[in-house]
Amino acid sequence: GPARLMALTEYTEAADEASWLEANEDEECTVDKAMFCGLIEATDMSLVIAQYMDECNGKGKKLPQPAADVLRAMLSHQVGAQGFWTTFLTDPELEKCTEPPFDPNLLSALARFPELNMGVLSSCLAMSATEETVYSEDEDEMMRENAYMSRLRVLKVLAAITSQPDPEGGLHGQSWLLDLIDYELLQQCLDTAEERG
Repeated sequence: GPARLMALTEYTEAADEASWLEANEDEECTVDKAMFCGLIEATDMSLVIAQYMDECNGKGKKLPQPAADVLRAMLSHQVGAQGFWTTFLTDPELEKCTEPPFDPNLLSALARFPELNMGVLSSCLAMSATEETVYSEDEDEMMRENAYMSRLRVLKVLAAITSQPDPEGGLHGQSWLLDLIDYELLQQCLDTAEERG
């Protein structure tokens, strides 16, 4: 219930860096690789980062700086952002980090590259809405559940952005980010999905 949510409004303490070195033992995730990754690397790295973030958040901690730097580098370009958000929204194993409160490093990275990330989130939202409609016709329960989960996760992230004070320091909320959501695209997708019906 709401009481649980009130108990933890934000992660303030970072997990220790040793735990990141352990999670990233093959040194697959570096800032350099994250900056210039292709889609396959982006997907692999996203899995490492998202699972590690889930683990940290599960312990009431936020990402330590080296992990946060990799995440920020990934969310700084199209392929990295696509890879990360796809993993974040569709991996059913991620339970903690996909629920509010979100890791402040995730929200600040998103706010750092807003047009790019809101664009990716918009298209994920539109896609899951379309998939939900399509799969409900095919009666594919699992795929529909997945699309629904993905849509819910996007909406929770968007809700957090509107209610979160700006992680970069100002106290105003980030509702300006919502102006970047492509509502027309979203509406179009919903209409298209309905026409198929």
